[in-house]
Amino acid sequence: MRMPPSEHVTSSAESPRQHTATTGKPAASWRSDILHMQRHAGNAATTLAIQRATGTATATIAQVDELIDRFNTPEEELIELLGKLSDPDKHTIVVGYRDRLAGVFNFAEMRRAVDKLGAELPVKLDWLQKAAFMTSGINYSEIKKAVTDAPQAQRDMLKNARWKSFFLSVCSNETIIEAVADLHFDLPTQLTWVRGEASALMSLTLAKLRKLLTDASAGDRAIVGGDAWRSFWTDVCTNETMAELVDILFPDNLTRKLEWMADEGASLAQVEAKVAATTDAAQKVAVFASVPVRTMACSLCNNDQLAQLVLNLGGEWAQWRGWMIAKGAPLIPLARAVVARNAVTDPVIRGFLNAAATSAVATRDYLRRLADAQLVSVRAYAGANDLVTELNNDEVRRALAGEIARADQSPHITETLQAGPTTSPFVAMNFNLDSRYTMSYWRDRVEVDVGIALTPASGDARAAELLPSAIATWRSNILGAWDNQFQMQNGQRTIPLRFHANLGNSGPNPVTVHSGAWVWPNLNATNWFVPDPVNQPGQATAVATAPIHEFGHLIGNADEYNLNAAHYLTTVGSPAASDPNAVPSTDSAGTTRYTNVNSVMGSGGPALKRHVMNILAAVNSNLRPGEPAFSWV
Repeated sequence: MRMPPSEHVTSSAESPRQHTATTGKPAASWRSDILHMQRHAGNAATTLAIQRATGTATATIAQVDELIDRFNTPEEELIELLGKLSDPDKHTIVVGYRDRLAGVFNFAEMRRAVDKLGAELPVKLDWLQKAAFMTSGINYSEIKKAVTDAPQAQRDMLKNARWKSFFLSVCSNETIIEAVADLHFDLPTQLTWVRGEASALMSLTLAKLRKLLTDASAGDRAIVGGDAWRSFWTDVCTNETMAELVDILFPDNLTRKLEWMADEGASLAQVEAKVAATTDAAQKVAVFASVPVRTMACSLCNNDQLAQLVLNLGGEWAQWRGWMIAKGAPLIPLARAVVARNAVTDPVIRGFLNAAATSAVATRDYLRRLADAQLVSVRAYAGANDLVTELNNDEVRRALAGEIARADQSPHITETLQAGPTTSPFVAMNFNLDSRYTMSYWRDRVEVDVGIALTPASGDARAAELLPSAIATWRSNILGAWDNQFQMQNGQRTIPLRFHANLGNSGPNPVTVHSGAWVWPNLNATNWFVPDPVNQPGQATAVATAPIHEFGHLIGNADEYNLNAAHYLTTVGSPAASDPNAVPSTDSAGTTRYTNVNSVMGSGGPALKRHVMNILAAVNSNLRPGEPAFSWV
């Protein structure tokens, strides 16, 4: 029995002010009787005196006051009396008697008293806290029943800072989890209270919190799966338990699972297991957009492991390459893995990837053999340019761009010209030339590249001075006569013949450049003269256009002038006697020579189909398998 403090002994002068309104009877008329009976009789006599004084068996606040004010309060009797009060009187007690009763009751007695009063949970706990020597001295087990017996609406009244502080003082690391579970708060509040326990983070584990999580609503789990809670969970979890937690928090979001596992520090095996356990393809593909997961994957994987991981995630080349490039890994092993895993089903693309994984030569040949529509498909594939760039091979680049074949040509010219005036016997002059050019057959054209290295003659300052302008003139004239003048067809395609006159200081065909007057045969395939309107105005046009003819030699054409009949037939392809363009001339000895007057290789005229027959032959020697031969349109 607790002895009441002196301030709880109430004088008879205080009572009328406090309770007249409650009892309906002037307190002075019965108060002295009650005090008199209290001092001189036992409990039974007291009860009888109260009944006589009030004229009823109903307990009253006055009786409560009388018991409280005794020198030696009968706590058990007072507790029973509180339970017999009317509801309005109980309310009055609840509103105004906490401190007085706390001065009379110990903690255990107060717990019974608040139950008798039917107080709401916040009031019960407030009164129990007042009755306790110190809040931290209360064990949660002592208030658990009050919590669990209360309706949820009363438990929800505790969801504030005042009661959070109370429970954190009452509970240990273990019982705070029990308490928030009993309180049935929303999950974020439960965890906030648990997190508030000073030393809880040192002892918390997922095992201790799992039931709170699994009992919570999906909406509450979504809240505590937000970024604001991530550091809390990384403190609570290990690598292994983080892998469990993310399945609870993010059942349908693989990206979030892996991001949180990355924060905790997952192993490659854990990441692979999480990916393998996910059956939703969309969840897997969504992972590619996560920079944190990509960073984790790059740190955990070697090149081959990363290739396997990205393929396990599904998706396409553009997504795979981003992770491989972030790793600094080559893409050709990725192509090899794609083929091995059958991650691409299009047979044309699979064939390309397989070739790229084999060698540059295999890739070039594969691309060249493709039908036009198939090549278009490969070009559209995101990995095509990546792999071609990594192969770093010009032939592969050109094959992807549409080149079917490329061949270096080395024509050799041997000819005998009947030189000299007709007034004397002709002199047979022999000429030989070896030239070089490159033919490339593309799906939409044939290109002929003729590289010409132009070098001013030794000591010829004028030639060196005029060479830059001469180059521009020669190139324009050559291309005007030869470029885009012919088309070939084979039933599958009709394509133009394009020429490139690469005039400069390098190339396989050397030409010495001169200034001054020229006399035949000093101007030829290997010796050109610069146009010089100032010093040689009379020959400026001739030397400006002469390279058109000489260019014909560089692509393998012989001269079509000053030829005997047999030579004319083999060169031009028709008998001189019946060719209207073959103009004859006869020398003093009766020897006749012929000159074609309508040919760029004769005395003047256009470039003709016979002048590009060797190019047609080169193309037809490098066709795709099964492709029909070309002929001139």
